[in-house]
Amino acid sequence: MAAQVRTEAARQKEERKLIAEIEKRHGKSVDQLREEREKRVRDAIQLRVPDRVPVNVATGVFAVRYAGIDRHGKVENVRAMTKTAKEYGVYS
Repeated sequence: MAAQVRTEAARQKEERKLIAEIEKRHGKSVDQLREEREKRVRDAIQLRVPDRVPVNVATGVFAVRYAGIDRHGKVENVRAMTKTAKEYGVYS
């Protein structure tokens, strides 16, 4: 149980660090960025002209399959999926 507590604390620390990096890079909060993205998709769905064209390319699935992880495994083992996707240049 103690190992899980440390792991959760480490995950939270990493998440805070990533959020800070994202906010510094974009000059906006992650909530503002999420809302912009959601609005972009809503506008496209409602046939309005969005500020940019929303695109979702599921390249992570390719990297995971290429590494031999099945589609259920990527959901169950997010760390392995992320590591594999980074190795193949899908995530920076």
